[in-house]
Amino acid sequence: MNIYIRIAKIVKHRPFVTVFELGCCDGSDTVNITEILEKGCYKYYAFEPNERQVEHISHCVKGRDVTVVPKAIGAVDGVADFYIACEQYYGSSSLRKPTPQQLEDFPEISYSMGKVEVVTLDTFCRENNIDHIDFIWADIQGCEGDLIAGGKEMLSKTDYLYTEYNNGPMYEGCLNLQGILDLLPGWTIAEDYGGDALLKNGNAGE
Repeated sequence: MNIYIRIAKIVKHRPFVTVFELGCCDGSDTVNITEILEKGCYKYYAFEPNERQVEHISHCVKGRDVTVVPKAIGAVDGVADFYIACEQYYGSSSLRKPTPQQLEDFPEISYSMGKVEVVTLDTFCRENNIDHIDFIWADIQGCEGDLIAGGKEMLSKTDYLYTEYNNGPMYEGCLNLQGILDLLPGWTIAEDYGGDALLKNGNAGE
């Protein structure tokens, strides 16, 4: 089932929906998802640490109930090194260092170094009085383990997680799908899209 159709099915009978998108890139998924949601019946938090993308995303979501957060979600709060991919491949930027294999397989991608502010999922939700998340869309370039490490409390209160996973060592410390599931006891695969998977919390309803 197409992921957008699946999201529509998940939120259909929910009176209010809280959505987190981690790694918004160019904002296209943000637009697609918010078009599924009923106006006035959702709150959407869009995280993107790459500062050259934040203004573009803010423009894309103008008029929608979206809070754009210019930070990365990670394992600990603070400031961290950020590997900034060249403009043509800006979506490959990550808190995690690209592996030699990635650089060999994709020699057209180059990186520069920067610093970004990092917040854990648990800290952000605690500071913003968020006690439940219906859906998380995570495209965070090898940082899935960091999301889980810094979000154990809130992930127990999250119904669905749509996440990228790595079958090859593209970033240092990145996880394959089984590695992610090992860190999320009680979660199951609702659908595997090959490189992305929709995971369901055992405590969640449809």
